[in-house]
Amino acid sequence: MVLAIAMLGCGGSTKQTPDNRCLDCGGPMSNPDPAIDHDMLCKRAAHLTELGCAPFDQMDPNLLTGTCAVVTSFQMAGMAMCLVENSCDALNACFTKIRAQPAPPPYRGPTTACQLPKEHADLASPAGFSREQIAQSYGAGAHTYADAPSTKDQPIEVCGFPAAGSWLSRMTCKDGSHPLPTRNDAEGVRVGNVGEGGRCGRIIDQYAVECPEMTYDIFIDAYRCEQR
Repeated sequence: MVLAIAMLGCGGSTKQTPDNRCLDCGGPMSNPDPAIDHDMLCKRAAHLTELGCAPFDQMDPNLLTGTCAVVTSFQMAGMAMCLVENSCDALNACFTKIRAQPAPPPYRGPTTACQLPKEHADLASPAGFSREQIAQSYGAGAHTYADAPSTKDQPIEVCGFPAAGSWLSRMTCKDGSHPLPTRNDAEGVRVGNVGEGGRCGRIIDQYAVECPEMTYDIFIDAYRCEQR
């Protein structure tokens, strides 16, 4: 992932100021229309960087230039609306409320073609597919970790990092037990990214999930989303 963010997004409608600042991130709030708000969110991210807010204090400044990949990273993490906060305390409060929400909002950011040249700037954006193709994503019909063995070349396919956590928490071991009770528990078993893989050459994350029968190495491509 472009920016390692172990947080989840602000979801559906709630109180907003005229400039779209979230006043009550406790309720669901969907990500803004990227065609309208991407530039605004990039400016907000730059402001939070100037304030020295985490995780911006450790961010590569290049992520604020060009296509402003940091915005896409927050959209992929389901928490783009937290970028509209005006202070580090407000940002952290939004993150805290997001973590407590049972489900993230759907990804509403831009998508690109599946096959792109290596080092292409848009490799940070998910590949876009039709709703029918998304329904056929690898791992979509699985119920246990054993149902969908995965590798770097054939990873589980989901849209966004919160969706990866949801998939991991939804699966069970062979005996029906849930080693990851909630989607937030998934970050604790993340091994790291293993580079480009899958059908579209996006960054693949590896997780190690312990079950009574074995430890499953799970590879997930979080960059397969409905086309926009």
